[in-house]
Amino acid sequence: IRQASLSYFSFEKLYNDLERINITKSLKETLLSCSFNFNDCTSDDFEWYFDTIYGNCYKFNSGKNSTGHKVDILKSINPGKLNGLLLELYI
Repeated sequence: IRQASLSYFSFEKLYNDLERINITKSLKETLLSCSFNFNDCTSDDFEWYFDTIYGNCYKFNSGKNSTGHKVDILKSINPGKLNGLLLELYI
């Protein structure tokens, strides 16, 4: 268990963000379709972050886009499974 903990923390220190992003398929390659409240969205609408347990992760509606620029927070006011965020992913 101790050895696993060492590699768990050293992974984050040994690799920069670009190297971490390139470990897996990009969101552009994985995201087949995306809509929020019947409006199309793209991988540019997601903010990337690296989680030390799960690896590459993406946040939607975080207030930032894929380049880190500030964007408006979106709201969904209608209930139902077709409203809100709908994703089709190639996993």
